[in-house]
Amino acid sequence: IFILEDHLYMLRQDQNTIDLYVENGDQLLVTYDANDYQNTFDFSGEGAAPNKYLAEKNKLTTEILGDAIEVYKTEEEAFKNKHSEIKQAQEDFLFNYKGLSEEFKTSEKSNINYSYLTYLNNYPSYHEYYAKKEGFKPTEDFLKELDNLNYENEKDFKYSAAYRNLVSSKYSKDAQDLAKKDSIERDIAMLTSIS
Repeated sequence: IFILEDHLYMLRQDQNTIDLYVENGDQLLVTYDANDYQNTFDFSGEGAAPNKYLAEKNKLTTEILGDAIEVYKTEEEAFKNKHSEIKQAQEDFLFNYKGLSEEFKTSEKSNINYSYLTYLNNYPSYHEYYAKKEGFKPTEDFLKELDNLNYENEKDFKYSAAYRNLVSSKYSKDAQDLAKKDSIERDIAMLTSIS
């Protein structure tokens, strides 16, 4: 088990991994068949509900998404529609799921949005690669939903890997732009951007 952040852990056996959410005092029992771990994970005990939710949410997402590479090949509107559909399905699933604390639901709702924004943020480079469109740039409005994102939310940073990816991507891009503009080393530009 690897500790990711407060309450978040990753259980790993060989190449099989699953995220776990565990609060202080939980006594969570995790069982699965290593030969078919995706379909056999089961949780029981205190803290089972959020972990069952996370596992079922991942299955739901995979079913709706289908082949991720094929989705990255699609044009902007189709791509955004697919990920809007996933986001809505995840939100509906979250708010209809029984046994989750309000704190968990609030954090998870933000995480769902950050996941959606991460897919949008990744689209230009992934579309360029998978659709074989060298030099691809999205339309001006495609990434507009990222414009007002707060990149300094410590609570969300600790909970959401998607949010951490967005923060990392933003500061990496800022550093790259600064290094190019001021002709400085990228590591110095990164420190300047982060500060």
